[in-house]
Amino acid sequence: MQTGHTLVVTASAPTSVSARVEFRDWTYPLVARGDSFWGVFGISLDAEAGEEPLRVTFHDADDTEIGDATGTVEIIEVERNVEEITLVGEAASLLTDEAAESEAALRLVQFAQSDPEPAWTDPFRVPVANPVVTAPFGSPRSYNGGAVTSHHSGVDYGGAVDDPVLAAAPGRVSWTGGMPLRGNSVIIDHGAGVMSGYHHLSSIDVAVGDAVAAGDRIGGLGSTGLSTGPHLHWEVVVHGVNVNPLAWTFNSFLAGGGLGSPASTAPEQE
Repeated sequence: MQTGHTLVVTASAPTSVSARVEFRDWTYPLVARGDSFWGVFGISLDAEAGEEPLRVTFHDADDTEIGDATGTVEIIEVERNVEEITLVGEAASLLTDEAAESEAALRLVQFAQSDPEPAWTDPFRVPVANPVVTAPFGSPRSYNGGAVTSHHSGVDYGGAVDDPVLAAAPGRVSWTGGMPLRGNSVIIDHGAGVMSGYHHLSSIDVAVGDAVAAGDRIGGLGSTGLSTGPHLHWEVVVHGVNVNPLAWTFNSFLAGGGLGSPASTAPEQE
């Protein structure tokens, strides 16, 4: 499983009523689907290459553990081209340790809770009408000739200010507002730990709690926050881990081949 991609877990035990997965020092609930349990998880961009253990525990109605299943996930580091970014003026002044720390604290709040059931049934749609990728997912980033300090956490689409930005899939608007670096933002909770983020918006046209369908307008494309020109920065976040959004545009990830199965993913775009 490559860094930055989505992992599908399915498992079953005949007498269990709930299940949880333990992976990379975290424990997450799985979703009951018929006679089995299902969940999706992200491999972070900075994950070290090698084998990672994965364990599913099965529980009865009293939440007593009655069994488990174990496996391993082979994590493969992906070589990606470094993106050199030049910041001047106001944009350069925004890139500070204080801004990064403030944004990280906001993101902990944004991804702390998710609706339990998946709201989507189909692959996600690209959230702009005329998609032109201006920056790919996952590229290491260097600012003003300095060392690489981060990876690009989403996909950027160029466009004109106020071009419609559309919901990628059904869900519930869980957060709106301004962020120090990502600017005006909307977060949509699609359930089961899956959320999508829409950033640098010129306007926000939805409110927290709104139910949205795929293709609904949620805002206007813009250049707020740390931005060198009008674009949409689009993210898909799974249990707090940023994954390749393009993979979600052709795979719903609602089915899998078993414990720790890597569902098909989009090719890397350099």
